[in-house]
Amino acid sequence: MQEFEGTITMHTMVHDQLTNFFKGFRRDAHPMAIMVAVVGALSAFYHDALDITSKEHRDISAIRLIAKVPTIVAMCHKYSTGLPFMYPQNKLNYVENFMRMMLATPCDDFVPNPVLVRALDRILFFMPIMNKMHQPQPSAWPVPVALIHTFVSRPELPVFGRCPWWCQ
Repeated sequence: MQEFEGTITMHTMVHDQLTNFFKGFRRDAHPMAIMVAVVGALSAFYHDALDITSKEHRDISAIRLIAKVPTIVAMCHKYSTGLPFMYPQNKLNYVENFMRMMLATPCDDFVPNPVLVRALDRILFFMPIMNKMHQPQPSAWPVPVALIHTFVSRPELPVFGRCPWWCQ
């Protein structure tokens, strides 16, 4: 498991030229549309693993997607809000890194709230399980997605400070 986590951590950075794709979108473009285009553009940078009949190519492509999608999602969020991109840091775990890229700014140190890190870690862990249980009707997705959106998009919630009574 540690080898897998290490492999994911080493692939979180995106090619610097990929950031140029964002400049082609209006600032008010929907972040999901931007994300779809940028994820599609990954094949232009990683054309060494495009043979879908090869298990090795499928494995490295899956690892790259698992590692790079949080970085791309955070970049889409930062672009749509007009804030500078935050690059991943290998010293942080998957969830802490995602929260840092989404919420931090270059002018401040980011210290993630451990309660929210744990909650988001659980949400991300159970999403594939819930998807499998509710396939093909993904009616279980709105709850975790709404929770993530609530914590990321609402500045009045105590993301950095004390945890409210309901999550203690």
